[in-house]
Amino acid sequence: MDRETLIVEFMQLLDAPAPPGRQKEQVIQEFLELNSALIPTPYLENHGLHFNSIISKFSLSPALITDYIYISKSSSRWVITLVELENPDKDIFTKDMNNTKFSSQFSAAIGQVQQWMIHIQNNKDEVKRLLSGFMKPINGNTVDFEYQLIIGRSNNKNMSEIRKNIFELNQKNAGIKILTYDQIIHYYRNVRNTDKHILSTSKLRFRFKILGPEMGSILSFLGPDVLDFTNEQIQTLKDRGHDMDDWINGIKLGVNGKHAIPKPAKNSKGDYTLGSFLNLSKNQP
Repeated sequence: MDRETLIVEFMQLLDAPAPPGRQKEQVIQEFLELNSALIPTPYLENHGLHFNSIISKFSLSPALITDYIYISKSSSRWVITLVELENPDKDIFTKDMNNTKFSSQFSAAIGQVQQWMIHIQNNKDEVKRLLSGFMKPINGNTVDFEYQLIIGRSNNKNMSEIRKNIFELNQKNAGIKILTYDQIIHYYRNVRNTDKHILSTSKLRFRFKILGPEMGSILSFLGPDVLDFTNEQIQTLKDRGHDMDDWINGIKLGVNGKHAIPKPAKNSKGDYTLGSFLNLSKNQP
């Protein structure tokens, strides 16, 4: 699907009522996961989106479940961004143009994210532990958290300069990056985005809900003790040239994320040969 066709379909979904018995924000999340280039990731460090992955419905606790999170790192720190998706039909401001106030629905959404903030203040080490298997190589780096709320439409907040200014001030004071659904479209049009892996997690393991187009280095660092694939996904990766039988047997795929690093050869005396080390170095990713 080309970019403009995807945008048209997304806008139609935003404008349409929710299907009977479905929450509109869940329908939108399913569309975003199937068309993951649309998912905005503004909080990225210089190493980019970690393993090009979004983790869907990451649970902070049984009562606090994010819509998704994404992770990024630099040489000195990790950044974990927690995202709340709200209904695009929810107003940010009330309809009273003479009295600029946030709507109760918007205030409730901010309160939801603030509950996450408080939970992480009190349970940061536990949240880090839940994600530690995925955050490789970790190297003892600092871990910071960011927060993102996606809600409403831009025309509601842009109806006056005072609304736009109050919106920006609230975003700054709350420490939450707030995007409307129209801003997602703007982000998609103006920032280079590609399809991503969509994962879910349970009991320190990570399952691929949707495979992205490229695995990158994920199979170089993570093994079957952390990642789960369906048989169909394993076959897809084999078809893409990944040595999945080696990976299943616990051998990381360190050559271009597809092949195991060959072991150096020994001569008749049992010593490693120089040539084998030279060949090995050529195969390093």
